[in-house]
This record gives sequence, structure tokens and C-alpha cells, in this order.
Amino acid sequence: MPSSQDRLSLGLYHPTGDLSALEINKDALDDFTSILSAGGSDTTVVPNIQLVKFVKNMWNVVFGGSAALMRSPLAEVFRPQNTNSETRDTSEIDKTNISPSYEKTSQISSAAPLIAFNTIPLFYEALSELQSLGRALFPSSPEFGQDVAFGTLQRTSVANSQPHSTHRASMLADIENGRPMEVEVVLGEVVRMARAKGLAVPVS
Repeated sequence: MPSSQDRLSLGLYHPTGDLSALEINKDALDDFTSILSAGGSDTTVVPNIQLVKFVKNMWNVVFGGSAALMRSPLAEVFRPQNTNSETRDTSEIDKTNISPSYEKTSQISSAAPLIAFNTIPLFYEALSELQSLGRALFPSSPEFGQDVAFGTLQRTSVANSQPHSTHRASMLADIENGRPMEVEVVLGEVVRMARAKGLAVPVS
């Protein structure tokens, strides 16, 4: 049986985002969903697949791209090397130049003090930019009425800080295996959507 991590979100797509135009294809979606379910797939039909895809792509942009740039799995960022935080050496940290986001993310698990002070807040800021774009794209969505950025960061930290975590982001796997990366569809499309909404992504 597929695990909950294998659940497929299905929905009808329309390039203009006009959801009323999708009703004519609902029967086709229902038929397709029935076929997948009969084969053992765990499926969920969602009313707005563009929203689901965007929330998923927030992870791909920030964590997939970062893993590829670092040439390292996310466990190298989130898995603590020393569980006793009181003994961590923080002498290398310039505490006069701490990111404002550090206060928000200071309890997120990290591999080292410099990562906690610099990398984790940077992740949160990038996710927050995407959250702002999500609110512009889906203004009535309850998903963006809360801090999706922090929730995504927190869940990623929990999953990748475990001793048994062996997850490798697909963009990292692509670069390790000499395959083309999905830079255009993952990052390029986000930049184009932001420009269409008059938002600066990235901000700086």
C-alpha cells in the first residue's frame, strides 16, 4: 500500500486560472482518479491544483535549489552535530550583524551555530518572499492566511534532522548524476509569476 508520503494530489489545470472553465473536464478527472485508485494509488482531488503546486514549489525553490548549490543533502544543514547547545562555540559569529529572522528561527534544529545564525534565517526569508507571492496569486486561500513559510521550514528541519534521514533533493540528485536541472520550471516560473504581479523576487 502506498504511504501517506505517496499520496497524489489531482486537480484540473487551466493556464488562466479561471476555475469556472474547469467544470467541463470534471468527468474526465473523476474517471482518471478512479483508475489510479483501482491500481492502489492514494489520491486526493483538490479544487485548485495550481495552489497545491505552488505550495510544493516553495519547497523546491528554497530547499531543492539550496541543496544543489551546497552539493549536500539537507541533513548537513539541519542535523545537530552536538546535541548540547550550551557547549556550542559561538565565538565566530558576528552578533552585531544577525539577521532579523534569527529570532523567529532560533529554535529550528541546525548542524552548527553559524548555520543557525546565517543559513536558517536565509531559508526563512526566501520562503517568506514566496509566501508573499502566494498571497498575491491566491488572495482568498486560507493556506496563505498563516505563516506557511515557517511551517515549511519547521517540517523540513524535523524531517532532515533525524539520524536515519537519507533524503536527497531531486535537484541535488540531478546535479550529482549530470542530468539537466529543472531550473526554469522550478525557479524561472516563480520569477515570471512575481513579475506579472509586480513583485520583486528576489527582493534584494
